[in-house]
Amino acid sequence: MRRKKTPPPDIKPQRIGDIPGGRQAANVMFFFAAVIVLFTAITLLTSSGAVSALDTDQLSGFDFSSDVAYISAECFDWYPGSLYTPDDFASGVTQDPQPIETNPEQYGAYRLVLNDLMPGKVYGLSGYSATYAQKVWVDGVLLSSVGEPGDSLETTTPKTNYFTIYFMAGSKQTEIVIQRADFVHAAGGQLYPLYFGEQSLISQLNDGIKARGFVVVGCMLMAALFFFGIFLFFKSRLHFLWFSLSCLLITIRTLSTDHKLIMTLFPNLNWYLSHKLEYLATIGFLLFFFLYVNRMFDRKIPRYVNIYGIIIAGVYFIVVLITPSIAYTRFLPYMQYGVLLYALAVIFVLSRSTAKERVSRRMEHILILIGTAGYAAFTILDLARYMRYDDLNLTQVGMMVFVFANTLALALSFTRTETELHEARQSELEMEETNQMLERLNRVKSDFLANISHEMKTPLTVISSYAGLTLRQIRGNAVNAGTEQKLDTIQREAVRLGHMVEQLKEVSLERERRLSLTDMDAKALLKRAADFCESICSKNDNHITVHTEPERIPMRVNADGIFQVFFNLITNANRHTRGDTITLSAVLDGNMVHIEVRDNGEGIDEAFLALVFRRGVSGDGGTGIGLALCRKIVEEHGGEIGIESEAGKGTTVSFTLPIENGELRVENDGNE
Repeated sequence: MRRKKTPPPDIKPQRIGDIPGGRQAANVMFFFAAVIVLFTAITLLTSSGAVSALDTDQLSGFDFSSDVAYISAECFDWYPGSLYTPDDFASGVTQDPQPIETNPEQYGAYRLVLNDLMPGKVYGLSGYSATYAQKVWVDGVLLSSVGEPGDSLETTTPKTNYFTIYFMAGSKQTEIVIQRADFVHAAGGQLYPLYFGEQSLISQLNDGIKARGFVVVGCMLMAALFFFGIFLFFKSRLHFLWFSLSCLLITIRTLSTDHKLIMTLFPNLNWYLSHKLEYLATIGFLLFFFLYVNRMFDRKIPRYVNIYGIIIAGVYFIVVLITPSIAYTRFLPYMQYGVLLYALAVIFVLSRSTAKERVSRRMEHILILIGTAGYAAFTILDLARYMRYDDLNLTQVGMMVFVFANTLALALSFTRTETELHEARQSELEMEETNQMLERLNRVKSDFLANISHEMKTPLTVISSYAGLTLRQIRGNAVNAGTEQKLDTIQREAVRLGHMVEQLKEVSLERERRLSLTDMDAKALLKRAADFCESICSKNDNHITVHTEPERIPMRVNADGIFQVFFNLITNANRHTRGDTITLSAVLDGNMVHIEVRDNGEGIDEAFLALVFRRGVSGDGGTGIGLALCRKIVEEHGGEIGIESEAGKGTTVSFTLPIENGELRVENDGNE
């Protein structure tokens, strides 16, 4: 079979819509936009809606029954270097308050007096994070204690938690006193803004904050588990593992920083461990994320850039692991600058690569860059809003943009890889099919040459035998009518041999052979075979008898093929018989002719009997082709062949032929 040549693929520069999966590019971008809109909506719906208060004037006349106040540290009186209690303020032993921005002390007291509260109403005070040791009094009653504030590192017990307290206003004027110490960060820090409002508003605010946080954490955790599961099935694709670990570590960092949700889940978690987890998770996230990006971009990040990033992450990881918080927070700015420099180098290299390599540009590369840029943009925007004391958490939206953008990138990459693997498998199957076809054709070629050599051997044997007999008669001056008959036989076999040569010349292994059919009489064909083999059988003192019932049995067969069957069976019987009779018989049975070739010779061993029709199997040192060829010719005519034998008692080969046949087609499939 000739295979058509496959034209080379038409390679064109790819645009976004031409990328594998590019037909869905519009859907991908729509989905990507929907994620941003959805999580922005969730953030807005679960946000406090609090009104920022930057000084005490904005708190004057504030309606706490309808709005939540987001009270900044500037609204409080600040007493640096003193851990005053409400009793101290009541006794008048306190010093004058100081401006917050000019006194960055690591411990001190805050005091705020709220007017115009409604007596008997329940109010709530909620803190983003009590860092890192804090006590809160309302009207002289201690309502919250997170850690133990002190005037030094040794006397302070740090702890972090998101706190909420509720109290009933006893009069229109309420005093809030907060002790706070921060010996965790090297530079210390000031009080985080606080939410204040009626109980129902504060409860609703806290529920929204927790719901939003757990939605974000749940999404990231599911992404981590999902891609880790894919990695377990496809362990050679490490980018699934790197992204899974990135999602897991960013989940841990979110739990550690966002309203201290990790303390809600694990109230007894060791504080030092939770604080280190925040920093270690950040380092690990950056490391695994850039490993993931490097794999997704086919390792296009320069080696020296990656080595620099690994050194930065590794050094700071060790510092966080073995030093106290006041030490590793001192080096935090330097680490941030180093990571920023590394990130900018990576983004520059990948952006330039994506812009230049138009042919190999992929949608997943663009999505990774969009996700990373989106995360950075929302984080920066969130920091800017936070500096303006706005509590809207846009970093969470940035995280979702990052996670879903990279999820789509991995999905596209996986789809592309599976498509390429499928095409490779298809090519492999086609190649395997081609190899099988070539092997089959080679086998057909070998079988055909074996068959034709076996068929040509018959007339050559007859010609040689009859020529020898005729030569002896001529030399002995014994020429008679039999001599002329022998010469006729030699001529007939020579003509048949020439016909075989023509067949050999015209046959094509890639097309099917067609056998011509002739109307024949069964007895005439048997008689012809008997006469033909008479001289061969006489050498073993065997003679041949022919019997048909009825006398005339018309058949439509390929005469040369059936004659070859008779010749093979008679010569086989002759080789195993001495001084006996070989019987040829044909009996009409409906529309089939039942033919037998029987001898009384040596017979065939029972264990060998089932193998005699297999090609190459011979019990007497022959080629093992004769009986296999007989079976092939009989089956081509639509008949069946079988053999019965008993050692020492002879053999009977019987086969059937239909009395009518259409045109015979013999496919050279090599399955004989």
